[in-house]
Amino acid sequence: MAQKMPPMAKAFIALMAMSMMILLAAAVAHVVVGVRINAGTLSLVSAEQWDLRLEAARRFAVQLYLFAIALGLGTIIYVIRFQSIRIREVARVN
Repeated sequence: MAQKMPPMAKAFIALMAMSMMILLAAAVAHVVVGVRINAGTLSLVSAEQWDLRLEAARRFAVQLYLFAIALGLGTIIYVIRFQSIRIREVARVN
């Protein structure tokens, strides 16, 4: 009997991937801003604004990552509960 993946597990995977992509994009954008500052094409005021926006994106990604971990832990609880119920059913049959 095949079991379907719990919806929480699917959400865990999706949110984990989204948070990693946001973190990666923020890191790349930080490098781009740094290169533009070094080249002199970006003023320090604009660089500070970009830094604040990118820091906000990074913090949001970390919060999303932690929420995904919480969903992963919820999925583990769900699966262990299912397994314990299934073991009790098998024990009753035998």
